[in-house]
Amino acid sequence: MRSMWVTLALLLLYVLLVFLGSRIIDLFLWCQGGSQFVDPFVLSVSQLKQLLENRGVSYTGYVEKQELAQLVKESADVSNAEVSTLSSNAGNSAEAERERLSATPSSSEFVSSDHFYEQVEDTKDSVWLIQVLPASVGKESSEPLLDDYTWRRVRAHLAPFAIRTGVLDCNYDRRLCRSKGWFEPLLLLALPKGTKPKDKVILRSSQLTRPQAIVEWLREELSIRVHKVADVQELKEDWLTSTDGIKVLLLTHLLHPPLFLAALSIKFSGRIKFGMLTVKNEEEAELLKKR
Repeated sequence: MRSMWVTLALLLLYVLLVFLGSRIIDLFLWCQGGSQFVDPFVLSVSQLKQLLENRGVSYTGYVEKQELAQLVKESADVSNAEVSTLSSNAGNSAEAERERLSATPSSSEFVSSDHFYEQVEDTKDSVWLIQVLPASVGKESSEPLLDDYTWRRVRAHLAPFAIRTGVLDCNYDRRLCRSKGWFEPLLLLALPKGTKPKDKVILRSSQLTRPQAIVEWLREELSIRVHKVADVQELKEDWLTSTDGIKVLLLTHLLHPPLFLAALSIKFSGRIKFGMLTVKNEEEAELLKKR
């Protein structure tokens, strides 16, 4: 009996310490209220990952908290508003995750080849991620590449970047899938091939199953339209002096284009030219003088 009370007392003490710890962190962030921004190094690993996902920045290969915090810092300053949103979800992460997934827009369901071509291949300014379910063989029904929960997570991640999602069940149109060679579960990425309205649509396929890996694959594929400005010299001589249409340039410490920039470069392909310059620390002061 005594050991049970000791265990209960230790459990209550642990809960109290966790509560006090969270309050101390909140107090520390509140004390920074005089500043518009928050130091990312005081945030938790889960908060840092949420920030990076919201910004469309890949953190593949980053494991340590210091590495994640540095990546957040390089992507952009962290505002108090961002932290407040993350903190409000931290109290019950499971409940917050369910709410976030439930608010995710539903996927389109393609029921015929005409429907597929009309929505995907005739829409030249949209990016589609489509889950293909192969036709059933005999009495055995085919299994999707991603289960419902994983598919919802992927859709929730892509929705803020205006990347549309759909499901193509080959049982509705076996001829379409047979002509395309879609005989096994896979993901399709559909994006415009060129910059003109009559250009064809490219279809890329993948069998990745981890949400983070899928998003990273999309980011790499969509980044083909983002022009990499090599250095400040190219910026001066080419990008800033050229009068060839509208241009948008991202100045950042990141090495790779974030997903939002990659998605925009596809959405406005042929109308706006998107570029990115990775700014070195020694170049930052020089660029600020030119503002």
